[in-house]
Amino acid sequence: MFNVAFRQMVSTAFNVLLPFVVIHFAEKQIWGEFVSILLFILMASACNNFGHKEYLLRQFSAEPGKIRRYFTQNLYSRVPILLLSFVCTLLLFPVPQAFFISLSLIGLFVSQSFEALIVFEKRFRLSAIIEMVTGVILLIAIYVCRESISALLIVKLYAGYLLLKALVYVCLFFSFFEKKQTRLSFSTLKKSFPFFLLTLAGFLASKNDVYLVHFFLSKPKLAEYQILNNLCLFAMGTAGFFYIPFTKNIYRNSEVVIVKLQRILIIMGFLITISAVAVIFLVVTFYLKTTVPDYFYAIVFGYIFPSFVYGIKIIMLYKQHKEILVTTYLITGIVINVVLSALFLNLGLDITGALLGSAVAQWVVLGLFLKPMQEHRGT
Repeated sequence: MFNVAFRQMVSTAFNVLLPFVVIHFAEKQIWGEFVSILLFILMASACNNFGHKEYLLRQFSAEPGKIRRYFTQNLYSRVPILLLSFVCTLLLFPVPQAFFISLSLIGLFVSQSFEALIVFEKRFRLSAIIEMVTGVILLIAIYVCRESISALLIVKLYAGYLLLKALVYVCLFFSFFEKKQTRLSFSTLKKSFPFFLLTLAGFLASKNDVYLVHFFLSKPKLAEYQILNNLCLFAMGTAGFFYIPFTKNIYRNSEVVIVKLQRILIIMGFLITISAVAVIFLVVTFYLKTTVPDYFYAIVFGYIFPSFVYGIKIIMLYKQHKEILVTTYLITGIVINVVLSALFLNLGLDITGALLGSAVAQWVVLGLFLKPMQEHRGT
């Protein structure tokens, strides 16, 4: 479990640290401009992934003898989606930006393709080292270029970082490619589609408030909110530290493990959420130096904590092949989030309003997942 936690912590901690480094050497405006580009990269990447991680984990668990076949087939089958994202990039951005954004999408496509293998084969320590070393290289590059930092320069460095990470993963996991399996399989995409909807819904559930802030507020405010959102997501992501290593046990009906994990998650979730609220208070007060109402921190707690309660519920519904039901719940949360956050932003509640809409949506989703399991089975 320690290796899982360390690997996940390194990866997510880097996403939290990066804006602090850029803003230290530049300003909120520049980071806000990069976030506008980053939001497109993340959305396109979520589409390019097409739910492959969740789909492959289930296939690997069901037929571990066919790991190489499933992995390679899924990778090749998603290439046309990647090419389509290049077209969208050229239509939406100037050519210099579009080129480096496309390189970023290639790097993400390749490196994230190994996520299912890392989880199933428990290569967490190796992955953590890769994430840490490549992340440090990017931070060093930003430091070297600190005198001429711009949004375009950050995109260039970010693309280089992602391509380097992708290259390392390819070299280390090359043996998992099945050279004879080079044909596209639309059947694979069809089977992955429910997971794609699910992961896209999950992505939007965690980021749609950032997109709304991008639309309603200034670039410096976007920079502030993206930092706070990353801190919240980092705290929420720690839930996976506890149950990801036991994914196979959950799929194989180990009820004892499931009950114990659920109890641990709720207790640890409360403690982690309190700690996250304290950290965010320090960041808001002493780093961002922005003003928020006192109840902002209660909203932060309400946004983070529910994920520790319903995380395992999602895996349980995966096991029952209820991906569409999970997607429906998440989409319900997204709609509520968008409507409320947009309303609160229009009322002038600033970043507090965006986070309040997200927190309300989280508790609605929690209520849906806490419905009795027999009701889920009958859905």
